[in-house]
Amino acid sequence: MFKFNLLLLALLTSSLCGFAQSDVFNSDKSITFLGIDYSHVQFVGPVSGWGEETTKSPKEIKDTYYILWNNTIEREPQNFKFAEAVNRSKVEIHTKSVQKANEGGKTDHLFVDNESEAETISEKDIAGMIKKYDLPKSGDIGMVLICEQINKNSKSATYWVNFIDLNSGKLLLSKKVIGDGGGFGFKNYWLGSVKSVLKQMKKEFKSWK
Repeated sequence: MFKFNLLLLALLTSSLCGFAQSDVFNSDKSITFLGIDYSHVQFVGPVSGWGEETTKSPKEIKDTYYILWNNTIEREPQNFKFAEAVNRSKVEIHTKSVQKANEGGKTDHLFVDNESEAETISEKDIAGMIKKYDLPKSGDIGMVLICEQINKNSKSATYWVNFIDLNSGKLLLSKKVIGDGGGFGFKNYWLGSVKSVLKQMKKEFKSWK
């Protein structure tokens, strides 16, 4: 009887704490895309040659492109297959959630020549980063991409795909995925890496359970 009561208490506690990791894969639970967090990204490769004609400065990238990349996703949702990536019929988009984080992003050491010089992001770092997000008041689960690295040498970008309980702010699941760049121009080329990540997720998502 005592063991039964403990089990019942555990189940009740679990239900009160919000969503579990398994709910990420439950297609009945809604997912909202919260945007791309660039606050800890680093650009790998020679500083010259970023962009079409001129070298991009850290300030320009932070003040212009972090906003532009997120705004493009919100304006052109048909070009980014979030719903297919997470096995949902629909995914809402709310990129304002990461705006404050991106505004506070670092500009020191934004560019490094080689991958060996680049810093990495851990799951412990992510747990602290998501506390700064302006989470929407409705919905079940939030999905955010945290960009760790944009690598000109390998023509790819590294992202952490994260799922968050929108009620409690708890991190449910994190996975690192590398996407290939693609597209014309600086803005579109690196947004191409987001599309690449979503294509991979469509193939791999169920295996993340």
